[in-house]
Amino acid sequence: MTLTGYVDPSAIAAGAGSVSPWTARADRIASWRPRSPRRLVVVLLIVFVASRLLAGALADHPMAYGDPQVDPGNDVNTFADVARRALDEGERPYRDQGISYPPGALAVIDSPHVLAPTLGVTYRTAFIGVMVLVDAFGALLLALLARRTGHWHGLVAWVLVVPLLGPVVYTRFDLLPAVLTIAALERASAGRWRAAGAFLGASAFTKVYAVFLLPHAWVVSPRRRQVVIGAALGAAITMAAFVTEFGDLVRSLIADQGQRGLHWESTWGSLVLTARAFGYPATIVTQYGAVDIASGVSRALTLTASVVSLAVVVLTARRCAESVRRGSAPGLAMAMFGTLALLLGLGSVYSPQYVLWVVALGAAALTLEPRRALPAGTALLAVVVLSHLVYPVLWRGLAEGAPLSLAVLLVRNGLTIAVGALALRELARTDPPLPASSERTATAGVPS
Repeated sequence: MTLTGYVDPSAIAAGAGSVSPWTARADRIASWRPRSPRRLVVVLLIVFVASRLLAGALADHPMAYGDPQVDPGNDVNTFADVARRALDEGERPYRDQGISYPPGALAVIDSPHVLAPTLGVTYRTAFIGVMVLVDAFGALLLALLARRTGHWHGLVAWVLVVPLLGPVVYTRFDLLPAVLTIAALERASAGRWRAAGAFLGASAFTKVYAVFLLPHAWVVSPRRRQVVIGAALGAAITMAAFVTEFGDLVRSLIADQGQRGLHWESTWGSLVLTARAFGYPATIVTQYGAVDIASGVSRALTLTASVVSLAVVVLTARRCAESVRRGSAPGLAMAMFGTLALLLGLGSVYSPQYVLWVVALGAAALTLEPRRALPAGTALLAVVVLSHLVYPVLWRGLAEGAPLSLAVLLVRNGLTIAVGALALRELARTDPPLPASSERTATAGVPS
């Protein structure tokens, strides 16, 4: 495959008057390749260990932020209780415990309960350690992908950017489904579409959002049936230990998601929150482990967000079918990257740890097609930094209507939507469809 988007230096020199400085700079960044990939890996390994030790210590000591009422590690207490009741008291998840976590999440929720006594640490420390291992697995997958493509941009971004999101990276389990989507794209780039579907299915049964990426994988795959079979297999493996509680799981998820209100950090919620600062009657409500904003328009906005999100999935899948070559992993990565950013920016719930989902897809896209992913990836870096500021740094100011807190939140949400738009804008230029006859020839021997 040619390096899409690469501009030869001689061509730039010949037509310098028609090439903008940004375009030339972006082309230079995208065409960068390390002189010694092995040396780069060693440097990144050192940076990874140092940054994760620091980030893990901060996540394990959230009081470093100086606000006793804002505890980024609070969710870990809930996880610890779920694990204790399941492993010590014999309660079955979903049947005896009304939890809303999909079964894939229980692997990282239960394992720290077993490890903590053996290692002589607290549950929270063990949980953070498990999530750092998941983080390392994501880096390994990106390294494998980079060896195949020759582009190391995504691995560099993963090592440097992930800790910038703050303690929620390691005090939530969202890294696991995010890394599983990287695994799906790594397998897709190798032409193993059944395995790609399996990783997406497992991701969906770890965090439901991955369900909305399956239509794009189905559209792009040259062996669509294999994606469906793989997704069903991945979901079945993840669900195997809880098959008798499947009905309880579905009811729990429906009850939890169906009763969720308008999250105050979502784009829609932030608009109501801003109006509240100017006197609009609205109430901040804590429920289902989240903070919502209740007002006369909140229910209508929640419904609007659901309709818009459904439209995003349908329209982006359709654009993917029209603009991306069958079997193109770079095209699929860009489509998933842009779609998920729009879903996050336009949905009714926007928790800071959800940014990890987009970071994972952005890193994969940078590894597969750096030139096309660079604009969206640059905007995503700003989203990560602003998300850390929103929570936990400026989080209390949201309730108080502090102008700085509200301004950072609004900019973060707007940039999230921009990330999606920038990624999807590049779809037609990433790996466009071949003529019908050529596509039949190109996909004739594609492995499943």
